[in-house]
Amino acid sequence: MKLTAISTAILAAGWRFTAAHHRGTYAPHRVCRAYWLACARARVLKGSEMEQVGMGVMLGMLGGNADSVTAFTGAVGKTISALRLGDDDALHFEFDDGTKMKLSDEGQSCCELRYMRTDDNLADFVGAKLLGAELKEAPGIETEGEYHEVQFLEVQTDRGVFTMASHNEHNGYYGGFWVVAAAE
Repeated sequence: MKLTAISTAILAAGWRFTAAHHRGTYAPHRVCRAYWLACARARVLKGSEMEQVGMGVMLGMLGGNADSVTAFTGAVGKTISALRLGDDDALHFEFDDGTKMKLSDEGQSCCELRYMRTDDNLADFVGAKLLGAELKEAPGIETEGEYHEVQFLEVQTDRGVFTMASHNEHNGYYGGFWVVAAAE
């Protein structure tokens, strides 16, 4: 099921999600069956395991991605002057016009562990023009009693492609990714 279909199912039911729902302080009579159906439909098959999209990802889907699209499309065509994977597990770009952007997984809900890694030498792409990016599904990593999802972020430049791997380790209730672009 596509992520947009999930948010559409929730919004079609007229249900407004707030932080109070996440904290469990909502009134029992306001529990919306559409939300739980959307959660069930949001399960994605990874091998033989089922993983559920977490609240952080759901909130991101409900909020839309207009700011992210604006930040990223505004950077396309610019020359990269600096590129690094920060301590915040975000991919940070600096461009020759002085602007900055980061790409990060903002799907954090609770106690899951999210981080980004790469095997590519990012210094090889300094001086390249940013052309685009694509998210691709990756096989999960088998762990006992836990879930370890991976999603690839392929960044296209005029010097080729480098790949970032977003990781999400969780207990089965905080699955999915919400990779966004933001101006810094």
